[in-house]
Amino acid sequence: MGNDGLIALAIDDAGPTLSGLVNDLLLACYRPRFSVGIETWQETAKGEQREGFDIRVDDVESGEDKSVTAMSGGERVWINECLVRAMALQLAQNTGRLYDTLFPDETDGPLDPDRKRMFMAKKRRVLELGATLGNSLCCRRRS
Repeated sequence: MGNDGLIALAIDDAGPTLSGLVNDLLLACYRPRFSVGIETWQETAKGEQREGFDIRVDDVESGEDKSVTAMSGGERVWINECLVRAMALQLAQNTGRLYDTLFPDETDGPLDPDRKRMFMAKKRRVLELGATLGNSLCCRRRS
């Protein structure tokens, strides 16, 4: 139960919720093309398990399951955007705070009109989830 153990436990505990939120956001903007999973255990060359961290992405179009680090720069931007927003949603959920404003960076600046629409769909979904998660927590806290 040292410092590293507590951090690993927190990551393990947050992983399913976080990946669920990421997948919800990816579905809102990219339809079912990408699916994300967070791995906290990795296999060594000897076949043993050790603590690690990787974000695995299943790409339905290519049929590949790969690390986010092996994806193209443009694809990584989408995954990163959804991951960052999902972390913010999870933090909001855990603190019980309701946020109805989104402060985005200029990541969508170079996107073509179709991709901008996809990006906006993700932003709308973040706001929907933020309101839903916040409202459900507010109701639980009062009872």
